[in-house]
Amino acid sequence: PIYGAGRTDSGVHAVKMYAHFDVTELISTDKLLHDLNSFLPKDIEDTLAEKLVNAYVDRLNKNPQLHDKIEFDVVQTAFDFSIDDNFEERYPNLLTKDELIDYKNALRQITVDSIKLDEKGSLKSALNDIEFLKELQQKKFIHYKKDSFSIADQINNLVNECIKYGTLPFSILARHGFIAESLLRSSLKKEVITEERLKEFRRSIVTVAGEMSHDFNLVLAKKLTQEEYLEKYGHLRPGSYDILSPNYANRKDLFDGQTIREPDLIVPFKLTNQENDGINRLLNENELYTVNAEELFVYAEEAIKGREYAKFIFTKHLSRILELTAKWGELKGFTREQVSMLTINEILEILVSPLTKDVKLYFENKINIAEENFKIASSFKLSYLIRSTRDVHIVPMQRSSPNFIGNQRIEGEVIELTPYLEDIPNLKGKIICIEGADPGYDWIFTRNIAGLITKYGGANSHMAIRCAEYDLPAAIGCGEQPFERVISSKKCLLDCQGKRLEPIEFN
Repeated sequence: PIYGAGRTDSGVHAVKMYAHFDVTELISTDKLLHDLNSFLPKDIEDTLAEKLVNAYVDRLNKNPQLHDKIEFDVVQTAFDFSIDDNFEERYPNLLTKDELIDYKNALRQITVDSIKLDEKGSLKSALNDIEFLKELQQKKFIHYKKDSFSIADQINNLVNECIKYGTLPFSILARHGFIAESLLRSSLKKEVITEERLKEFRRSIVTVAGEMSHDFNLVLAKKLTQEEYLEKYGHLRPGSYDILSPNYANRKDLFDGQTIREPDLIVPFKLTNQENDGINRLLNENELYTVNAEELFVYAEEAIKGREYAKFIFTKHLSRILELTAKWGELKGFTREQVSMLTINEILEILVSPLTKDVKLYFENKINIAEENFKIASSFKLSYLIRSTRDVHIVPMQRSSPNFIGNQRIEGEVIELTPYLEDIPNLKGKIICIEGADPGYDWIFTRNIAGLITKYGGANSHMAIRCAEYDLPAAIGCGEQPFERVISSKKCLLDCQGKRLEPIEFN
């Protein structure tokens, strides 16, 4: 809706690189090409598109750490105030003067159309779709009789609603968020606003996450009932698409924590006269006439809030789909773990192709085959980034990529141990975090711990070997940032099978 048709037909060379993937999806060369082409304006010439995509791929090959920063450090997805500086730095002498002018004009038109604040703009249109989805949710979900066919029919309806009024408008709002952030960052680069002032602006934005923290504190203060809180937030879960991850409504310990620290009193943000003049000058110099400085910040606020709000709303539909899928499995005699081996399409295909044979036996066979394939796939150890066939045969260890031990998936309370600890807390059932994977912590294995996380250490380090011996789930050598995020939270998800290490926060 912002970029129009994706340019998937330009003649780019065969790419020897894959994008970021997890255990459920290895993104192929074609997928990467499709993604990169989708960022191109639809009206540019094929020869120009080919040059750009090839340059993007080459930059990713040389800088694989940018795989999760494509929109800001690889592809120029919209026009901003630093477009000339960025392009010259990343891709010097790539385009002719005329080609660069055509490319910039195409991006400018996309940006001009996107930052409109009128009701016909794509931002407002996407927000209206999300509001319509919310209205659908406010109507009581239909409760069918214990009929698996009827439940599958409801799942199908929810999936279609979620796609049309949820995930699609969310993707549009996410793109608006990137455009807004790009304009804000380039304003900073052009020194018309300071980093501290941008922080003040971001702090002034009240998102659904801030509302959730406030409401959580109201529950602990007995000013809001747990039922009221769960009615609004109960659909959230650490893994939005993970049927094995309990949502908030199914977590008995959700309200066992302490009061969440909320930000200081929110002060409305207003540009100074100097900032206003500077940004207006940039808008005029770059022919972005759709908005003025104040309206640009209104657009940025709506885009940032809208993205978070849209995800919050559509995941309510998503959670309902997962819970109904589990209910469908229960009626068929399957556990959640077994149902997780099926695809949603395999379940929904019975609506158009009713089975005449033994339905349970049919799905049991599918589950058994999937479980076998899952075990086989799990025996392969692949890096997070695959840039050539060589990376499949010789697995490179990316920086801050944990070495996961075992195939278990656990959630639990986190306890950090340091060499200076005098009193040892109760470690039973806890996920222990230590800095180094050295033998000095062998005593922790006598405390019936649930799992182990280390900041440093390799796949063949002492603790990696010990955890493999004890069949203890572990993430060895996760790196500084993931380690700090985990210990800052009270709980974490350690999914060795899915190669995931994530803090669990209920705010």
